[in-house]
Amino acid sequence: MNEFEILKSISSNLTDRKTASALSNFAVLCNNIAFLNRAFVEAIDSLQRCHIEMQAILSLDSNLNTRYQSGTDLHAFVAIVDRLQRNGHSVLKKLADASAPADREGITVENVSLLSRGFEDYNTLVTATRQYVDSVVSDSYQLVLLDPKALNYHVLVSLNSFNKYATKSLAHALFNAVSVHQSHN
Repeated sequence: MNEFEILKSISSNLTDRKTASALSNFAVLCNNIAFLNRAFVEAIDSLQRCHIEMQAILSLDSNLNTRYQSGTDLHAFVAIVDRLQRNGHSVLKKLADASAPADREGITVENVSLLSRGFEDYNTLVTATRQYVDSVVSDSYQLVLLDPKALNYHVLVSLNSFNKYATKSLAHALFNAVSVHQSHN
């Protein structure tokens, strides 16, 4: 096969309607996707319940190492861990939504093209997956370190990145909310 034949094959695979033989296990595939998505959503719910219990435990200084108790410099990590987990739940929910199965009601091998998802759908799924992996790696690293200097650097880099790509209205709303919150404390 030369490069043009390969290109033609890729084009055909992306645009031609699939044959019945290619879709022979379609029902099994769809059921597996639905099962895994339900399990993922249930796992997220379970993690959220654990987070609520953990926050109740961490709200009591008697459960914390003295270095992290109220009034210490490192007490800020208690709030930071809570926020990392809440943000993690949002990322997980986004991934669960992006990987939800399509409604297959009335779909047969003959009309399976009606289920066709486009580039935007796959782009959303890939972006949600990438965001999940990035979040898990980054947050895990920060939680293992619990180092104020490293965390400050990480946050400042994130804010700098946000500042470059956020719209003026979004940046204004975020930074005004932060400024207002800080002035009340």
